[in-house]
Amino acid sequence: MLEIFKEFREKLDDVMTKAFGHRIVLWGYGYTGQFLEWYAEYYHSLKMDFVITEEWSSVIPYKFPLFRNSIFDFNYMDVNNSMVWLAIPEDEIVSEKLAAMNLQKNVDYFNFLEIIYGDNYINNAEVSKNVFWFKRRVCAIFSLWNGWNTCMIVI
Repeated sequence: MLEIFKEFREKLDDVMTKAFGHRIVLWGYGYTGQFLEWYAEYYHSLKMDFVITEEWSSVIPYKFPLFRNSIFDFNYMDVNNSMVWLAIPEDEIVSEKLAAMNLQKNVDYFNFLEIIYGDNYINNAEVSKNVFWFKRRVCAIFSLWNGWNTCMIVI
């Protein structure tokens, strides 16, 4: 196995093995959240107890109940004693909600965007004035990386 994939799996496995015996709250069900849900179930037989999402589109499967982040306000089914996996950026709203529940980072909650993508997962750099050139460049790099002849970019 490639060394980078081995390192990637070790990071994920390290966090996921800490979840045994805990309820798991997956906060965010975009691409990263869907991957985490699949990986946890496939490799560790872990199932999400609660999935929090702000998106209610038809692409989200309804194989488990979906909640809003207000679930923490009511302590529904003792959710405040759960382990929280963040699959969304840890902005001020998320930080305030987690601080109100007295959850400690890397103990009670884990930011998988930082674990997977590193500390700089939010690009604060200015986008070039020529946005179309930027999209073409990203598309070309993405196409080379995955070997596809077509490119679909969601920005």
